[in-house]
Amino acid sequence: MYAERLIIETNEHGFLKQKPRFTPNSRVELTALVLEKTRSLKRKPAKEITGTATLRNQYDESDIIETLLANPLPVIDGNPQPLSREEIYASRKD
Repeated sequence: MYAERLIIETNEHGFLKQKPRFTPNSRVELTALVLEKTRSLKRKPAKEITGTATLRNQYDESDIIETLLANPLPVIDGNPQPLSREEIYASRKD
């Protein structure tokens, strides 16, 4: 057993820039010592557009239950048939 020092670098996505090469059929034990602390990437929208987006077609569970109670599912041969998305949205009061 002998010690060999390798410095392995990663790109901005955390993937290895280059793969280390070892001899065939070798077993390697790695102990990582991070040389410098890096900031984790957290995506943020630009300041100009922060808070300007509006979400459409956001229904909570009570809206769906209310729609189903107002329009019972059609039954064919004893089996309830699901409503299409268009039928559910058409029955909504906006």
